[in-house]
Amino acid sequence: IADPHNTFSGKTQMEPKRRAVVSSYANHFSPPEDRCIHGVEASAHTGAVIDKVRVDVRDTPFYGQLDLAALLPDRDRPEKDKSTSNSRPFRLTLSQDEYIYHDPIARVKFSSSIQFHNFVVKLIDRLEKYQSRGIEVLNAPAIPDDKVFRILDLTHW
Repeated sequence: IADPHNTFSGKTQMEPKRRAVVSSYANHFSPPEDRCIHGVEASAHTGAVIDKVRVDVRDTPFYGQLDLAALLPDRDRPEKDKSTSNSRPFRLTLSQDEYIYHDPIARVKFSSSIQFHNFVVKLIDRLEKYQSRGIEVLNAPAIPDDKVFRILDLTHW
């Protein structure tokens, strides 16, 4: 227990690096216009926020997976074979989301920013849960009431 003297008085503290990340993310995040984004769109949306957070909060252990994903190679999307009704073969390029769904390296590369977003959303949910139970979080970051944070998914399949 980090602060046992606070435990019995209904108080707790947020770990400083988590607090800094949550505060910065809540400040920079704006909900997407489309409520049901996923795949590349969700990755790009969350990645743009994370870039701003990394400027504000430089030193934290939570960027490890993002850094690892950035090291993965960019690969060209393969094409899949399809046949028309008269059996003449042609090439149809996979959609970006299909490519991510079927290629494990692309999945890791694009999902890291979504997973980071979901990590922050879980921290915000936990903070709100503590506060709703009457536990005072002494160094709680300010989370605007008008922002909606939802768990995102890489795929919709």
